[in-house]
Amino acid sequence: MKPNMTAVSQVEAKTAPGEALAAKEVMVYHHSAGRRIFQGSVWLRNVPGALAGVSAILAKLGCNLIATSSSNIAGTDLAEWAFFAEAGKGWAGPKKTQELIDRSPDVVKSVFEEGADGLVIDTLHYPLRLSSGESAMVVGRKAFRDMFDRIMEAFGSGGKVIIYELGVASGQESNKHFAHVLGRDSIEQRISYLVSLYTAQGWGRVERSNGPRPGSSLHPFRGTVRIYDSFECTGVRSKAPNSDFLRGHIEGFARALTGKEVRCEETKCVSMGDAYCQFEASEKLAS
Repeated sequence: MKPNMTAVSQVEAKTAPGEALAAKEVMVYHHSAGRRIFQGSVWLRNVPGALAGVSAILAKLGCNLIATSSSNIAGTDLAEWAFFAEAGKGWAGPKKTQELIDRSPDVVKSVFEEGADGLVIDTLHYPLRLSSGESAMVVGRKAFRDMFDRIMEAFGSGGKVIIYELGVASGQESNKHFAHVLGRDSIEQRISYLVSLYTAQGWGRVERSNGPRPGSSLHPFRGTVRIYDSFECTGVRSKAPNSDFLRGHIEGFARALTGKEVRCEETKCVSMGDAYCQFEASEKLAS
C-alpha cells in the first residue's frame, strides 16, 4: 500500500530528530460494532519467512489484521505471533482457520477465538511479561494518576510523602532487577541510556541532558533528566513541582546504584507551565 505522504509529513513536522514517530499499542481489547472480530496465537519455528507464510494464509481468507505482536519463546527455537483481526465475508470461523494455519510447515500449534458482538478481549496470554522477563500489569495513565489524587485527598500533604516513598521503593527495585540482568558495573556504564526506560514504560518521553555518559565516572553521582509528557504532571496545574513519584524513583535507583545518599530536586515541572519536568540528582557529599 502506498504511504499517505501528507500524513507522514504532518507527523514528521511535529517530531524532532531521533524521536519516535508512532505510539506503541498494547493489545488488550478491540471493538468494532457489527464486525466479526477474532484473535489468534500462533507458535512458529523461528526461521526467516515463517511469519510471512502465516499472514499470507490469513490474507487469502480475506482477514484484515487490526493489531499484532510477536516475540521469541524463551528457552526454545520458537516464536509466538499474536493478533486481533477482522474476518472477511464468508469467513469459515476459528476452527477452519486453525486447520489451515496448522498445515503451514513452520507452524507448531495455533489457537483461535472469536469475539462477541464485535468485541474481542485478549484471553490467550497470561501472565503478562516485560521483555526483561518481569511480570507486568497494564494500568492506564489516568487510572494511575487518579490513584495519586485519591492518596492526596485522603492524606493531604502527607500524601506527597507516600507517593514519593512509593517512587523510592520502585526505583530501588528497578536497580535490583538491572543489577541482576546486566551486572552493577554494566549499569554504571549504561546509566545515561537506562533513563530511556521511562519512555519505554510510558511514564513520559525522556530527554537526557548533562547526565553521566557511558565510561565516565559516577563518583560523585550527578545527573540531569528531562521528561516531557510526564504521567504525573500532564494535565495537572500546580504552584509547586508535582513529580513526587518520579523524583522518588530517580533517588531510589541512584541510591541503590551508588550506596550513597542521593537527593533529587525537580527544578522545572509541566504542572507549573514548563515545557518539561527537569530533575537534578546529586550525591550528598560529606562535609
